[in-house]
Amino acid sequence: MKKIYLNIFLLLPFTFTFAQWTKISSIPSKSIVALVVHNSSIYAASDSNIIYKSNNGFNWTATSVSDVPAEIISMTFYNNDIYVGTGDVTVFNSSDDGITWHSNALSTIPSSRFVVNNNILYGATFGDGVYSLNINTNRWLPFTNGLPTYSYNVQNIISAPNFLIIGAGSNGTFYRYDFAANRWNEEYYYGTLKPGLQINRMINNGNTIFAVNGNKVIRSNNSGIGWTDDNTRTHDGADRNIYSGSANNYMLTNEVPKGTWIQERKKNAVIGESWSINEEFFPRGYSFDIVEFNDKLFLAKDDGLYFKTIATGPLPVSFLSINSKCEEGKILLKWKTAGEQNTSHFSVEKSPNGHSWSMVADIAAAGNSETEHIYSFIDSNGLPDNYYRIAEYDVDGKVQYSSVVKASCSISDVIRVSPNPTPGRITIDIAAQSRSRILIKVFDSKGAMIKMQKQELSKGSNQIMVNMIPLTTGVYYLYAEWNNGRMQRSVKVVKQ
Repeated sequence: MKKIYLNIFLLLPFTFTFAQWTKISSIPSKSIVALVVHNSSIYAASDSNIIYKSNNGFNWTATSVSDVPAEIISMTFYNNDIYVGTGDVTVFNSSDDGITWHSNALSTIPSSRFVVNNNILYGATFGDGVYSLNINTNRWLPFTNGLPTYSYNVQNIISAPNFLIIGAGSNGTFYRYDFAANRWNEEYYYGTLKPGLQINRMINNGNTIFAVNGNKVIRSNNSGIGWTDDNTRTHDGADRNIYSGSANNYMLTNEVPKGTWIQERKKNAVIGESWSINEEFFPRGYSFDIVEFNDKLFLAKDDGLYFKTIATGPLPVSFLSINSKCEEGKILLKWKTAGEQNTSHFSVEKSPNGHSWSMVADIAAAGNSETEHIYSFIDSNGLPDNYYRIAEYDVDGKVQYSSVVKASCSISDVIRVSPNPTPGRITIDIAAQSRSRILIKVFDSKGAMIKMQKQELSKGSNQIMVNMIPLTTGVYYLYAEWNNGRMQRSVKVVKQ
């Protein structure tokens, strides 16, 4: 198979910068769905059949995986070979860093994730269980020993020296492989079945396992024997990704289609520590993956690849918290700091969308202090939806930003979706505060919009039917927007 090989040299300045994130302009504005660091290089897989490689994060080469368009879904390395799974169920591998490619089908269902355990490559699928690769014949063999068919939808797979764990099905179950008995044993996150709970991603962070979905973060400190909620100050979303870096764990929470919350926390953080210390909101698109490479973070999004430099050295101030609430129609902001060094002042910044910011107030700072300080500001012009952040300015003009908080003084409309899980049709019950038009979008588990409908709302109680009978079994995300865009809700829906 021929290889398309391009030498791409980036020239500063870059074409787009969001806050601290810079877009790599020479990589096309298409979905980058997976990132892998291997042998001192970073690889970025595009869903449009291209893998990009860089040794420094600035200069990139590109290789085409197939002569026929193939939608890449997942990527890994095994014995220094590149393996990619695609939407047409084919798995491609290259043993010469992408010069030539070979293909074989893992299953009749696309693969979701790969993992290596005891020098064997395993592939999970979106509906056909787990497979293992016979390296001698280069054939994929079923590895579903004891796995019930109702849990063949395997969203993720992780490895430890003595076990494999998969997140499968939508019943709050996971499965641990018993190599001595050669079978999958069914386990439960909460000690019993929990219908509707499906995990998007799992990571093995040393002795701690994290499992996440759109509104949950749970962890196990004993290899999955017991699980505890650990989602303090996270944001609800359509789905989540979690990545283990050198010192921090990073979490991506997608609020389809509004954007992504990017949060981080020390790897040794105990249960209950906040995820919101250094959070950011990327106010558009969908984020697939995040990795560390060469003192930078790389973010894979649906419109290309972004990076930012990882902060090193002591920060001039630590934002311990930032909170907001509505009091008598006004927004009250409070933030707490510690370890202020040469701090000049704080600026309160406000945005209607989390992207365009304006300064609304300046607050004098304590200056130099090791103790904690609490600051506050009242915004008398609170809109139904507001984003706020605090900018800390040093005496030398340097600026550092707090996390972003969302505040509202509107009366929340009430929305309920039933039945969920559903065999086909769902009903949206919504108690609206005023007449308006509602826009409903349905997204699949990859974030692609597959259905849209509009309907008029009257003040008071409304019922709207959404037909999901033609859709295949799986997890979907229903996004509703009404009241001229001032009200939005995102709901996870399981189609049985």
